[in-house]
Amino acid sequence: MLDVLTNLLRSRVFWLVSLFLAITFSVYLLGHRWQPETQLRMKQSAVLVAIESGSHRKLTNLVSENYADGWGFQKPEVISAFRELRAQFLVIGVQPGELQLAIHEDEATVTTKISVTGSGPSPVAAVIMNEANRLNAPFVFTWKKEGSKPWSWKLTRVENPDLPNLQGYQPGRYESFLDNF
Repeated sequence: MLDVLTNLLRSRVFWLVSLFLAITFSVYLLGHRWQPETQLRMKQSAVLVAIESGSHRKLTNLVSENYADGWGFQKPEVISAFRELRAQFLVIGVQPGELQLAIHEDEATVTTKISVTGSGPSPVAAVIMNEANRLNAPFVFTWKKEGSKPWSWKLTRVENPDLPNLQGYQPGRYESFLDNF
């Protein structure tokens, strides 16, 4: 009789502890992990990690099909330019400054200065680092939530008014563009 009572008590305690842990985990996900600010910080970090690691697949998954910026780039051109830029470096580090987030329903902006370090066989790597590190204005990354899931934020635009006019740049033809520097 005592064994039956002990097993019943252990069983109830196990289920109560399990229920408590499940509720605690759910509250954590809803209260923190799935909040727009947390998701945007994670997505912003993922963009920089994709650049550093050279993962065009990761970057492709983060960029919206509706991407369009002031330089006339759409998603295919941004991905091509990223691949071309990354090919100039053996190692690249992209460090953000302090992030400023502005969230308005399903749209958000992340504003941050970025510093670039690295090394590469191409003199273009040095030009990229110098130009990126001399910028006074921060980058503004515009994000849009494109689905109902908390993690469905996609990059739709990148801006920096201090960045040189990229209108003459075409992915695959950067040599002629470098004459501007």
